[in-house]
Amino acid sequence: MASELLKELFFEETGTFEPDTIGKDLMTKAIKGRFGLDYSCRITLNKPIIGIGAPVAAYYPQVAEKFDCELILPKYAEVGNAVGAITGSIVESMDILIRPKPGENAVNDPKCFLFAPFGRMEFETVTEAVDYAEKKASEILLDMVISEGAENPKLEMERIDRKYEFGSGYGAYALLETHVKVSAVGKPKQFRPMEKTSYYSDLKQAWDV
Repeated sequence: MASELLKELFFEETGTFEPDTIGKDLMTKAIKGRFGLDYSCRITLNKPIIGIGAPVAAYYPQVAEKFDCELILPKYAEVGNAVGAITGSIVESMDILIRPKPGENAVNDPKCFLFAPFGRMEFETVTEAVDYAEKKASEILLDMVISEGAENPKLEMERIDRKYEFGSGYGAYALLETHVKVSAVGKPKQFRPMEKTSYYSDLKQAWDV
């Protein structure tokens, strides 16, 4: 629960859901109170935690204590999950892998293969592959979150290049692979009150009485 809370807060600050190796280590030390050989970590939240849902009284006080922040438990918090289900974000993500063709690693912007849920393809350059991956994944993910009820969804792009460095003196590298992650995030459409009509109201409108 504490780690999921931190991920949501990190997303608000950085725009990404996935912490790197260092980030995960800092999160673990902060949540579990572990002391490393050379350093420790403590995270303090600058906003209160508002507990909603049945288990809030059992778990949330410990989370608030870990992050040295205020805990607010509204009246009837145990039945608040129905509201939380409406107000939470709708998120869909897609991971795409791009690898240079054999013998092309050391070439600048090499020919490559693209591996994705929507298929396997070949491209003349990594640049072309990344552009296509981002565009195609965006179209698919936007359709998905909109069909799930998201309103005005936003796209998040992340690219990570894995390289083999030949050495600082050479100033060159070989591209091993490129990871592209595309995410679509949107808030659910709010429920709108429906206008109540009846047989008598329809009759009144029809006859203008």
